[in-house]
Amino acid sequence: MNLPLVNGSNVAALTKLSSRNISGVIGVSFDKRSGKWATRLFYHGRYILNQTFTDFDEAVEARRRAEEQLTQNDDVQLKASAEG
Repeated sequence: MNLPLVNGSNVAALTKLSSRNISGVIGVSFDKRSGKWATRLFYHGRYILNQTFTDFDEAVEARRRAEEQLTQNDDVQLKASAEG
């Protein structure tokens, strides 16, 4: 079997984009009440990122940076547990 290794940080990359997602980016949505773009990243039962932006591109960039930072932190933790 060829199953992908999933450690929690790359689940978003494997997730199918919902048909209700108007932004086209996982974790970025438009809040009609505030008129802003909301970015969220939920990991291990807590929000890593939960912010709003007026500019769509800034929201996407914030989500990308949060994913990148989370991936780097996971890689460090996985490497440390493999060594110890």
